[in-house]
Order: sequence, then structure tokens, then C-alpha cells
Amino acid sequence: MRYLLLVLALIAPAASAQLTDKMCEQMGELAYQVMKMRQMQMPMSAAMQKMAEVFPEDPNWEKLGREYVKAAYQETGWYGEEKRESAAADFRNQAELSCFNQQ
Repeated sequence: MRYLLLVLALIAPAASAQLTDKMCEQMGELAYQVMKMRQMQMPMSAAMQKMAEVFPEDPNWEKLGREYVKAAYQETGWYGEEKRESAAADFRNQAELSCFNQQ
């Protein structure tokens, strides 16, 4: 999950002073949804395509989503709903922590 720190550092260094609590919440939700896809064993290529579909007009959010996909697919895919939910919640919290640390 250290990868998330690097992701945010690379994507939002110029905007770090502009990061709001709401943006951090949105980044956390994006990370959560990405990890849910990973935990459901969605192919990584399909998850990458999903980022282009979800953010067709916003290349910054698409780029962030793609970086979250890369980070999520480095994590273990779990079996069992409780472990999957825990992995997604942990990933969300790590993304939000990375964001809040950049404020």
C-alpha cells in the first residue's frame, strides 16, 4: 500500500494545496471501488477500461483511477465476503490517508 503514497505524490503535487476533504473522500471512494473490482477477480484490463469509461472527460481522475488499479492488483485477491470487504475498506483508508497527508 505504500504505492498509494507514490501515486498521490506523482499525480497531485501541484494541486496538493488545493486538495479538499471532499476530494480526499472522493479519492477514497474511487480506491474502494477499484479494490472491489480487484476482489471480484475482474481482469485488470477490464478495470483499466472501466476507468476510461467512468472518466471520459477528466483525464486526471482517469489517471488516478488507473494508478489505483495498478496498486490494487498488487494486493492479494481474497475469497470470502468479509475479507474482500476488509481489503476494500483498508485500500480506501490508505488512499484517504495519502490524500490528507498531502493537504
